[in-house]
Amino acid sequence: MAHNDTGTFLSYWQALRRKAGQTPLRSDLDPIHLKALLPSAFILTARDGFRFRLIGERVERLHGTHLKGRALTELFGEAHGALVVASLTLARQREEAICLKVHVPLQTLDATGELMLVPLRNDEGLVDRFAGIYALHSGWPRHFASVHPLDIEGPLAGELSLVAAQIENTQTKAPNGQTRLIVLNDHRRVA
Repeated sequence: MAHNDTGTFLSYWQALRRKAGQTPLRSDLDPIHLKALLPSAFILTARDGFRFRLIGERVERLHGTHLKGRALTELFGEAHGALVVASLTLARQREEAICLKVHVPLQTLDATGELMLVPLRNDEGLVDRFAGIYALHSGWPRHFASVHPLDIEGPLAGELSLVAAQIENTQTKAPNGQTRLIVLNDHRRVA
């Protein structure tokens, strides 16, 4: 089930895409329209291992560290990193949004969540970034509102496990024969 935040984020990006008639430019993304989502938002470079450029404080608090310059795959266990890179590479090539459905082991419980990522073009027309939103289905831990990011002693979440990577059909007509779902289930890849 899609989280409300990921749905809102994807709808905003789709509106930008319809208006532009193609994948939106980085400069088209206006943070004012996503103000409530910014603590859970992030930007990745599409080159050099999908590294964080900007990261919302909720995500850094959850993982207990500053993530700027670090690869997205560092949040995942070794068994899942290659599939995350393959999924993002495919989404970049197709200029489509992708939803990474994840298992998030927290200190007190296990949660599920989603990372919705949408491609963005630079001024030369190349897809060189992904904007993303990180959502937990159970909601963010309650004490996040009262704890300063620098007071976090360690990560609240363990390594993420990829449950599914789904390319979102954001085009009006989907090309025939294209993979739309990549699933990791008990270490088996199914396309």
